[in-house]
Amino acid sequence: MNPQTLPKQRDPESRGSNLRIRAHSLLESVQHLSRHALVTLFVWLLIGVALSLPVGFWLVQHNIHLLAEQLHDDTGFTVYFVPASSTETIEEVQRYVTQSSVVQSVEFTSAEQAMEEFQLVTGYDQELTALGDNPLPASLSVVIHQDTPTTEVDSLLDSLRNYAIVDSIDFDTEWIRNLNAIHQVASTLMWIVGALFGFGVVFVTFASVRLAIESRFRELRVLSLLGASDRYLRRPFIYCGILYGFGGGVVATAIVFGALFAIKDPLNQLVQSFGGTIHIVSLDYFSASVEIVIGTFLGYLGALFVSIWEIQKRRTFESIH
Repeated sequence: MNPQTLPKQRDPESRGSNLRIRAHSLLESVQHLSRHALVTLFVWLLIGVALSLPVGFWLVQHNIHLLAEQLHDDTGFTVYFVPASSTETIEEVQRYVTQSSVVQSVEFTSAEQAMEEFQLVTGYDQELTALGDNPLPASLSVVIHQDTPTTEVDSLLDSLRNYAIVDSIDFDTEWIRNLNAIHQVASTLMWIVGALFGFGVVFVTFASVRLAIESRFRELRVLSLLGASDRYLRRPFIYCGILYGFGGGVVATAIVFGALFAIKDPLNQLVQSFGGTIHIVSLDYFSASVEIVIGTFLGYLGALFVSIWEIQKRRTFESIH
């Protein structure tokens, strides 16, 4: 009998309200996952691992970016003068640096102040007194503005090196540039890994839901002969994919939280090494919710693709035979 000749009241979707039908389909999906608990846990674990890696890369690149921003305020360079340089020449260099548009602030440290700070830190009072002359030079600590182009900073440094009294320049922001380069690499890797493992989540859901469709082949054939629509046939499997993705997102969140807890002490030591001023960003509840939503959406996509493909293939097979 041709399913199209069946009366409309035979259509399963015409029985009861749409809400009750959806609830029944969801219950079928939950029962299927519970009957195959081992497979379900394995699928959740695969999806969880696949989702946790991009999130880990995101946390790494986000923390590198924040670290560079937090440390950028205190970066710049230090100009060391030749010992016994005249005060007038040093003041001339200081005025030149202060007038530069890339400079945020300038702090002068005389040779006497440098000696006092060194004695305070080391406690070598008698040893330094025995030297007679002060071996420590005067210096200028220069802080540059944020987002200053590298070319402008290099131009200022080249101008300062032309002064005869400038002995050396300690450029403090070179490592910040390297940190920004690492951030760019981590950001690129995050998008690549996220795309690859996102496709992996869709594929895992695709394969898992396809097995579920295979296990209910006879039931689907009977429902099809009774006139069930493609939407009605697909709905339980789409719910299966959504549950797979949701469970995988929860597992991924647990993996990330567990990993962050495991490295909590090393992170605290890293913070202390920077004087306790660096705030390491962890996974908050909003980010965890976004991760679960993404997992659910990817599971939905995988289930939607395979249900449309498989059911359409079976419709074609039935029409031929």
